[in-house]
Amino acid sequence: MASLWLPAANDEDLVRSLRAFLTPILADWFSKPGPIEIMAGRLPGRGKSYARRFGELTLMESELPVLGRSVCNGVGDLNNLADLPVLQLLGEKVIHEIGGAIEAELALGNAAGVNAAPASRSSPDVQYRLRRAGDSWTIAIALNADAVTLLRKKVAGKNRRLPPPVPLVEAIGDVCVALGGHLGHAHLSAREISTLAEGDLIVLDGIVADPVDITVNDRPKAGKVRVARSGDMLKVTLTAPVRIERKPS
Repeated sequence: MASLWLPAANDEDLVRSLRAFLTPILADWFSKPGPIEIMAGRLPGRGKSYARRFGELTLMESELPVLGRSVCNGVGDLNNLADLPVLQLLGEKVIHEIGGAIEAELALGNAAGVNAAPASRSSPDVQYRLRRAGDSWTIAIALNADAVTLLRKKVAGKNRRLPPPVPLVEAIGDVCVALGGHLGHAHLSAREISTLAEGDLIVLDGIVADPVDITVNDRPKAGKVRVARSGDMLKVTLTAPVRIERKPS
């Protein structure tokens, strides 16, 4: 029976996973290298939200052109009425691409648009803050419970190390079983049994030359042995392999 394995709840696992696939996305937008920072927590105030299937992205509206200017490596004037809408549009494109990257990574498909309603919304959300070192913008990433589960599965697939498979015989090789041989029957009355003494002979209905049925843990199994004598010891010789059939479920 298979069981689902997920790592213990650990924000660092999710942060590492988010950073792993968001870093190359941001690298496409920023020509100058800069590490991204992902921290647990919410934005200090209410911002502009972009709903996605995994939850939502939020950025303070005043920081949209700041994000766009950061993409342009500081080129552009936030106080210039001609530059401002261009920088704001660039900021929104970055937000949209980050949302699409998270949806693609979690195999949620592409949203119909930047403000597309999420397919499902669970509470509570897990909140992270994303920013690039040295920049003054912060993006909040809210993941609903379903998205967190999908992300944990991805973390589990990358972090889990399964032992190599081993043959069944090796896996159960040290399990003890009781092996027996059924020599035959003798029918005695209670009176006859009560009068038995040391040295009395009990005649079984089996013949020494006939194959002997064997048992494993007191259950009859396919396989045969023959009875032989070695000095004062009685022994059996295997004449057919023992087969342990799988019990039908």
